Amino acid sequence: MRVFAESPNVWFEEYATAARVSPDGRWAIYSGRIIDLQRGREAKDHVWTGLTEWHGAAFGPNGDLVLLGTSRDTSGWFARKRGSPTLLSLPSDAIPQWSPDGAQVAFRRFGTADSIFAGPLGMARAYATGGTVAGFAWFPDGSSLLVLALEPGGTSTLSRIDLVSGQATVVARDLDAPPLFSPVAVAPDGRHAYVALAGPGEPPAEVRHEPFATRRLGIYAVDLATGNRRSVIPAPREGDAFAPSVGGGSLFWTHAATQSSVVAVRASGGPMRVVAHDAMLPSWRPDGRQIGVVYGDWRWVDWAIDWDGGAVDVDTSGEAVGPVRPMITGYHEDFQPVWSPNGRWVAYHSHRAKTPVPSYFAPGHSDDIWLRHAGAPARDSTEIRLTDFGWEAGPPDWSRDGTRLLFVSWERGGQPGVSYPYVVTIDTATGGAVAHARLPLSKEVHNAVWAAWSPVTDDVALEEDLGNGRHALWVAASNGASAVKVTEYALKTYGGVSWTPDGKALVYAALSDGRMQLFAIPVTGGMPRQLTHDSANVFMPRVSPDGRLVAATRISHRKEVWRLGLPPGVLPH
Repeated sequence: MRVFAESPNVWFEEYATAARVSPDGRWAIYSGRIIDLQRGREAKDHVWTGLTEWHGAAFGPNGDLVLLGTSRDTSGWFARKRGSPTLLSLPSDAIPQWSPDGAQVAFRRFGTADSIFAGPLGMARAYATGGTVAGFAWFPDGSSLLVLALEPGGTSTLSRIDLVSGQATVVARDLDAPPLFSPVAVAPDGRHAYVALAGPGEPPAEVRHEPFATRRLGIYAVDLATGNRRSVIPAPREGDAFAPSVGGGSLFWTHAATQSSVVAVRASGGPMRVVAHDAMLPSWRPDGRQIGVVYGDWRWVDWAIDWDGGAVDVDTSGEAVGPVRPMITGYHEDFQPVWSPNGRWVAYHSHRAKTPVPSYFAPGHSDDIWLRHAGAPARDSTEIRLTDFGWEAGPPDWSRDGTRLLFVSWERGGQPGVSYPYVVTIDTATGGAVAHARLPLSKEVHNAVWAAWSPVTDDVALEEDLGNGRHALWVAASNGASAVKVTEYALKTYGGVSWTPDGKALVYAALSDGRMQLFAIPVTGGMPRQLTHDSANVFMPRVSPDGRLVAATRISHRKEVWRLGLPPGVLPH
């Protein structure tokens, strides 16, 4: 039975959010909200007052809510006692779960990935896990913890940790579980566990990087005595089933499915046509007869390392006249080709690794801007690495003379989530980098998450994340001499911005009636004009070289929480 459903209006941020269910199966903590699973909707009145802000939640002793937030000048985990917030003896970076009897608490910490902490509140001790903790759960009697730990090779190990002796007993090895985080659950009878897996055994290293490998997640039951595993919730036809949780005699899990495509719409607005399925982040070849894309499945077990860069031929109306053809492939994440003005080079963002990597955050890869000849093979041994300082770098954009590339990136060693624009100057004959520099910005612009160079001047358009679901568009001189805010609007993710060929207008994405849609606005400001009115999210626009069409990403998300009553054999007597 499906007990909750929604369709988020973001890019990638909500795909892996998962429900954690209360012991009685009535409530769920999901995506920073409390969900009433009986009514299938957010329970806004269930969150108690007394905190000036809160940004985390867990189910405490007896299933009561505890919140991570701030009360007056104090921050941390709070319980409600006598109607007021009471600070708990928990680290602020803890992700806690209380034992079934409420006498102990277990948690993992972001700064100590290879340990699990457990014990009475304020007296928890560390237990080594032998790998990065991806998920954990209490046994029904509160004597042990079940821990899923990621091994260096990409598979996971399920172990039982006895809290008295500290001894860890391996239950199952070589599990094909999500490597970033993967909640687990123990059945009420304590005899088997529920784990999200893409298959019953270890996958070949290369298959993780295949854009359309059949590797959807389903829920498996693992026998805690033998390690044997069997499918109990088959992988869905679309998307992933993951994050098992047990409450109220039922098994709960989260289902995520995303449909993405690159579409084209007339610059004056109107209906859209699909250019490429399972694709996003379009770019245009200078002659307007090819659109670059990122293509590949949305799948949590191989998150983003299966994405490659490709291109599709189109006619003058933007209709596809062939399939997506690979242009940039390799190990790890590759983004779309971005052609130089003369069409000789393509630049792109890539996390290029020399050998297969097991996950997005595995060591041994770059996070940079690369360059290759436009006619190079999809696997190009002569590709040129232009940067070595990137951290979550965004797609590049060319200056009008083809000598510089503009992109945004976090600052390595700086604050995560805060982006700055950078410029790379290249030798147009060899493609080598000549110079790197951070684009100087006026003090008004604090977090530029997207950048685009004017096709007629040296001005740049910048999308700024203002926080609290608000973004702004700026037009700035590339020497930092000036910056003018064009407009401000509601948005929760990277929306993208593109210039019209005459340099007189900008096309961008903003929320309208709960969905991202495309808008056009003069660079001097004024009233935006809405170009799309679609049921899905439409964003990341790129205006065609002749200005007649706009290519964009269209994404529709489906997030659901499902429940299955457990048979009598797995319930305690």
